[in-house]
Amino acid sequence: MAPELLSKSPAFDTVIVLSVLYQIMYEHGVDSAREFMKRIREKAAKSLIFDMGQFNETGMKWAPFLPGVGPGPYAWIAEFIRACGFSERIHFTHPPPS
Repeated sequence: MAPELLSKSPAFDTVIVLSVLYQIMYEHGVDSAREFMKRIREKAAKSLIFDMGQFNETGMKWAPFLPGVGPGPYAWIAEFIRACGFSERIHFTHPPPS
């Protein structure tokens, strides 16, 4: 979504971002994805429902363009989201392996 269009969008209690972020990373890089999520944070009054592809989804043309998150993709994703302003609580539907 173009930044100017997102800027004109109203705020919502909950914003849903499903399988979008990795496409932004693939097309425009991590910095653009970070800026997108910061703008989304401005529009999410209460919560964010979020999903993204991961670099280890081999065979996908976009996978090599995602940042190397090392052995801890959950920690990387949580830190990325926090850095974009979502800092209250992060809950994974599939808990990180212990």
